[in-house]
Amino acid sequence: MEDNNSKKFVIGGIYIRKIVIHSWFNFAEHDYPYETYEFVINFKKKKASFKPKKIYDHCIYYMANEENQKAYHKIHSYYSEEIFPLKNFDMSKIKSSINRLRKWREKNQPIDTNLNRMVFYHIDITYQNKEEERLEIYNEFPLELLSFANLLKSLVGFDVFNFDNLSCLVTEHNYDISSKQICDKATGEELILKRMDYSKACGALFKATTNSFNINFEKKELITYEKERIKLTSDDIEKIIFLIKKYGVFKWNSLEYSNKAINEPVYVLDGCRWRLSLAFEGRQVLNFGGRHNYPDTYADFGKELMDLFGIDLLSISEME
Repeated sequence: MEDNNSKKFVIGGIYIRKIVIHSWFNFAEHDYPYETYEFVINFKKKKASFKPKKIYDHCIYYMANEENQKAYHKIHSYYSEEIFPLKNFDMSKIKSSINRLRKWREKNQPIDTNLNRMVFYHIDITYQNKEEERLEIYNEFPLELLSFANLLKSLVGFDVFNFDNLSCLVTEHNYDISSKQICDKATGEELILKRMDYSKACGALFKATTNSFNINFEKKELITYEKERIKLTSDDIEKIIFLIKKYGVFKWNSLEYSNKAINEPVYVLDGCRWRLSLAFEGRQVLNFGGRHNYPDTYADFGKELMDLFGIDLLSISEME
């Protein structure tokens, strides 16, 4: 027999049974962005709880740089094992808020290109008739999502979506990102590039690295896949930064630079995967990557780097 109050938890005439929030973050490891935890809201049992996901040490080792490892530890450690009891009034507010988010998603259909996965959330809604609905949110921070996150934080005293820690990952939640620069929304300060790490991996679990390089802007040094150390001049550094801005690399996670990838398959289980990680002086990171698909300006950027150094740093000769 249904609880008399259950009518408060109805969407489209169907009772909500459960909501599960999956949080994914890209720490520039080859295999895939990581699901750090699930947050489960059980309407029948009137409670909410976390289910942390384990990430193995070898996966942390394969992250692109120290900045990504620090970002991982900051975000992954941020969960609670507490069970959060919920009142009928609490669940009614959750229902109203999630319904507003659903309506936003219906009007703004998601486009997953496999390139726009710096931060993304899957919100699974299970109804009493066991039908399921998934809201997919990729690098998007609409007011409806922020409102839902603030509501949950007020109810359980915990930042379920980890927005408080997102400043270590460069997204439009905390930063104004243009093709020419990235600025902190809170301070207005421009982020200064510290290093750029690239690698391409193939084979099982993408662990067989076939190409890589690192450019350290502070030390003015390029380290190639063959471990050759090339000293860079100030002019070299200026040219690299100019090319990054010319080809809009800062915005490679956006749909603006993903037109070619929209029609490509998202899930590719074999072959090769590439990643590019930009680290900044404030220890923030901006990560990109894909499997058999690339941002629109990837090849042009790679060609100009090859013209500059005489090395195919971005493996553009191997693009499919």
